[in-house]
Amino acid sequence: MKTYTIGRNINAGICLSQVAEAATVSDYHADITPSPDGAKFHVVDRGSTNGTFVWDGKAWEKITQRVVQPDTLLSFGKFRASPSQLLRR
Repeated sequence: MKTYTIGRNINAGICLSQVAEAATVSDYHADITPSPDGAKFHVVDRGSTNGTFVWDGKAWEKITQRVVQPDTLLSFGKFRASPSQLLRR
């Protein structure tokens, strides 16, 4: 499967340079890889300055890597989106 890099650098596969929260997103913040059927996503933080977080329904949990559902809310710095929203960008 294709891996997408999320970050504010214009060469990132999913570029967040134009979002309001861009200053909190690293140039190459995290990688996201969908499963072949799109039912799950593997998210890996790339040593970002402000961290990658997953919303567990009660609180934000900092992660280095995690397998999540398409509608799981993620935070890259202060930018928040689900995997399905990111891949529509």
